[in-house]
Amino acid sequence: YYLNPGIYNASLIVTDSSSCSDTINHNITVDSLPDAQFSVSDICLGYSTPVSNLSNETSGVINVWNWDFGDGNSSSLENPNHIYSNYGIYNISLSIGDDNGCSRDTTMEIVVYPNPIPEFTAPYLCLDDAVNFTDISTIIAPLGETIISWAWDFGNGSSSSDQNPSVLYDTSGSYMVSLTVLDLNGCVDSITNSVIVYDNAIADFEYIELAFNLVEFTDLTLAGSSAMWDVSWSFGDNSSATGLTVQHEYDVAEYNSVSYFTICETVVDANLCTDEFCRDIEIESYSLWIPNAFSPEGQGDGDETKFLPKGKSLHTYHIQIFDTWGNLMWESESINPDDGSPLEYWDGRVNGIMMPQDVYVWEVEAYFS
Repeated sequence: YYLNPGIYNASLIVTDSSSCSDTINHNITVDSLPDAQFSVSDICLGYSTPVSNLSNETSGVINVWNWDFGDGNSSSLENPNHIYSNYGIYNISLSIGDDNGCSRDTTMEIVVYPNPIPEFTAPYLCLDDAVNFTDISTIIAPLGETIISWAWDFGNGSSSSDQNPSVLYDTSGSYMVSLTVLDLNGCVDSITNSVIVYDNAIADFEYIELAFNLVEFTDLTLAGSSAMWDVSWSFGDNSSATGLTVQHEYDVAEYNSVSYFTICETVVDANLCTDEFCRDIEIESYSLWIPNAFSPEGQGDGDETKFLPKGKSLHTYHIQIFDTWGNLMWESESINPDDGSPLEYWDGRVNGIMMPQDVYVWEVEAYFS
């Protein structure tokens, strides 16, 4: 074979068995091989392969292009387009031929990167609550690279470039939320999910004081998007309960006192939407206080000189005092009709005679309003 192109004179000498010979000469043209070249860049899955034919003609005109993309697909176009259906590393081969019948081929490697896989979650979406969207997008190793960009569209005219954004919806309904992610390879992909923003339940309650510091609370919640919800209560005295209707007894021991408690009702409906309603209530003491000593002949005219029971909200009341022999010394059933407090007191006398210092026994029966 010839190492270089050019015109060569070829001679053929033929000799027979009688040593007779003859010679013939012909000029032979050796054409240059075509120069097979192309350029290609690494791409992301789903995009057209940027193949550029850069082959050079020499002595002939190139008229044949045979491409092999390494995935079972081929083309005979001079500058073809090809989209790979799977990511990976492929060898692209080009074989060219000219009108002299000369051919040449070359091979280059191309990397088809996998696209990032966008995905996100939102725990629940409730009206007027800040909803936290969580990016859970992934890459496909080893060809996939780190995600560097996030573009959110929340379907309500607002957007964000945070990885894990928060958004507040002010109108209930269905929204199309999209997330677009970009990785270091320049590969991009998007996902769009429909999300529902629910109306919140509106917490409310009423209460009634039954008796003896016992209060009953009844849920009056206005339903939102769900007709079912759970109710929990905080009674303002470090105690709590659950249920639509609950009762709670307060410990208000101090005589003639009024205690204030902040009651909070928390409602969580079937869509996990939450609302809380708090209100202050007053609890009055219903205790009846009986003195354990008094000094009827003491100085002054205060409570220490008389046996005066103290109480409030009494409906009926009967108190008796006996000496150690069981003799009745004093009794009273009189109560103030305005506030139910005892009206009468014992001054230590019986029939105008002061009783001696001693131990006396009282007995009382009382009913509260």
